[in-house]
This record gives sequence, structure tokens and C-alpha cells, in this order.
Amino acid sequence: DFWCMFNFSYPPSKLENVDYSLFKHGVTPAWEDPAFKYGGRWVVKLEKVKAQSLDDLWLSLSLALIGEAFLEHGGELVCGAIVSVRSRASKIALWLSAAKDEKKVMAIGREYRNVLASTPQLGDLATKELTFEDFRKQAVTFVLSKPPAAEPTAGVFQ
Repeated sequence: DFWCMFNFSYPPSKLENVDYSLFKHGVTPAWEDPAFKYGGRWVVKLEKVKAQSLDDLWLSLSLALIGEAFLEHGGELVCGAIVSVRSRASKIALWLSAAKDEKKVMAIGREYRNVLASTPQLGDLATKELTFEDFRKQAVTFVLSKPPAAEPTAGVFQ
């Protein structure tokens, strides 16, 4: 059913000023939905992203959702994702039903970054900063900063 829906839908890059979403059955992709009363979302802003890359990102995230890639990291909190296509910059967000357990929220955020960065041609997303917006507090409460650069090891052989 997924591939039938996916192959007969327009990809995000073919749409303008729209939010494109994939959510669990019975959950509305809106922060006002009762499922998100204590939730929030991990957001990554994409500036100057190529159309094909945006479509590939959406496919990677969609497959991670239906394949339960977040399950080991607190995946029961994951409710869906939205790609917001805009002319200046697009956003892709992973929505969670609860934001109280910092350990789980951060683990899901790290796995989210891994899913995005594993998309072909988009490995640079591994160094992109992600923010977590808590719907109840209406503020950014967690940040996954850029990972520190690896120490140069020139001249060291082991």
C-alpha cells in the first residue's frame, strides 16, 4: 500500500508552499491535536536544497517511519513527519508525542539526523544543527549541535 501511495503522489519538490505529511492513523499533523499535548518536533532547516535531494530526504524519512527505524530509541513517541516546502527554505520535521524524557528525545534526534545524513548525496546533514520545539512550552528546548570536528592524526600510525 505504501509504494502504491508513494508512486502515485507528487514528490515534495513538485509542490509549492505546502506541508506534506506522513502520520500514524488517527493523528492529525497539527500541534493542537491531543496526541501532541506534551509533544514537540525535531526540525532541520534546508536552504538551497536541490529538488531531487528534497525528494530523496522525504523518501528516506518515510521509509524510516514505516520501517520503525526509531523503535530502539523510544520510537513509541514518534507519530510522523512533515516536509514544509517553501521558496526560500524548506523544513523537514519529526513529530513526537512526548517531550518529557530528555534521554529518549535526544536519542530519537540523533537517529533522525542519522536517517537524514544516510540519504545519498546528503552526508553533510550529519553536521547540521537540529532543534527540538516543545509544543507545550512553545520554545526550543533541545538542540543537537554540530558534532565536534575530528582531531587531525597526521603522522600518527597505529
